[in-house]
Amino acid sequence: MRIRLTAAFGMAAALLCLTACRSSPDVAAYVGDTKISEQRVTELLDGYNKAVPETDRISRPVVVQFLVHDELCQQLSKAKGFTVSAPALPNEAPEFAVIATRADACMKALPAPAQKPTDEDYRALYDRAIAAELIPAGTPFEQVKQQWRTDQDLNALLGREKALNESANVTVNPRYGQMTVVGFNPAVAARLGGGTATDVVVDRPLPAPTGQPQQ
Repeated sequence: MRIRLTAAFGMAAALLCLTACRSSPDVAAYVGDTKISEQRVTELLDGYNKAVPETDRISRPVVVQFLVHDELCQQLSKAKGFTVSAPALPNEAPEFAVIATRADACMKALPAPAQKPTDEDYRALYDRAIAAELIPAGTPFEQVKQQWRTDQDLNALLGREKALNESANVTVNPRYGQMTVVGFNPAVAARLGGGTATDVVVDRPLPAPTGQPQQ
């Protein structure tokens, strides 16, 4: 079985820690000076989960992760001057689906030079994948590393990860613990082929895009 890196709405790379500080009971997260309220999280979570089958429902931390993901990349878009064209979704699509799609498009548009992974990078990816139970415990590190070496997208993904780490100024409410930015920097979206996605890496179906840019 082949172990691969998979990207849920974007890249899969090393962990981007979001520290739990500057917290307030009614604030889910801060991205720079932008506040993401718990009320906003609740609205998006309820709206999405009511619109999809029970098996496709998401958890509250996932919504927080994608809101942070989206806001961070939008700020980077303004700072770095790159444009984003997201596929349009059907009018009936939940707002969270629109945000996740926009965040993915922003991630893909982020300009960053490719970065060749070091042994330390591979080890960090491996450790986080094991911790997130995305790779079976006991899978040899060397086996995983050799398979990742053939992944042509990994250099570009790590380049984007570095750019995000250098730009990120993110804090989250302690109730969410130490989180990751899904799509940008999940704990590591690494799993055996055909494995099951978790809330660390969201792999949920979204309404099919219509092919028109989302404003």
